[in-house]
Amino acid sequence: MNSFQILDSNNNAISIHDLDKEVCELTGNEVDPKWYCPLGNRKDHDSEIKFLRVSNWFDTIGWQIAEGKSFQDILDYYSNSIKDFIGKPDENGNILTLEMIYPYHTKVINHWIAKGYIPKSIPG
Repeated sequence: MNSFQILDSNNNAISIHDLDKEVCELTGNEVDPKWYCPLGNRKDHDSEIKFLRVSNWFDTIGWQIAEGKSFQDILDYYSNSIKDFIGKPDENGNILTLEMIYPYHTKVINHWIAKGYIPKSIPG
């Protein structure tokens, strides 16, 4: 099984702890010593149970990096999964975008792209 690293713009590996802390800051969550930061926020859900079903960055973005995907590949993956909805109006007339449907995923990935981070798959 492959693993992954995320490198900074100088090709230095960033610790998982530092990445998790960064994701928590971006998503407005507290760092939890036992769990990776969720790609969501409690305030966006009407019950604790619905929030508990939110996936974390390590098991979603990290998994795809381990599979060899770039950040753009991951954004494309999410876009392709909802391509029939992007550009169409929602029930309130708002035009749907990737950022509306996957707000936390895209925020984290776009932030990492802007910082010059580099995803790296490590063969296992």
